[in-house]
Amino acid sequence: MIDELNKRFGDRIKMEGANAGLHFVITFDTQRSYRIINKRAEYEKLELYSMQRFYLSENSFSKKPTFILGCQLAA
Repeated sequence: MIDELNKRFGDRIKMEGANAGLHFVITFDTQRSYRIINKRAEYEKLELYSMQRFYLSENSFSKKPTFILGCQLAA
């Protein structure tokens, strides 16, 4: 998944914690809103969890859409 994200988005994304486990944080360098990205992720059957829910106020969050993305290991 990480390789595909890098191929698709290149330097337009920033990933943190990708080697730490099953979930990592991804920030998109885009003008698209959280809502637009979430809609596309739903269409592609990806589960993204917006970081907006963790911010105390709108002034405290990044203007760049940031999400938690999970990987599921094959059984």
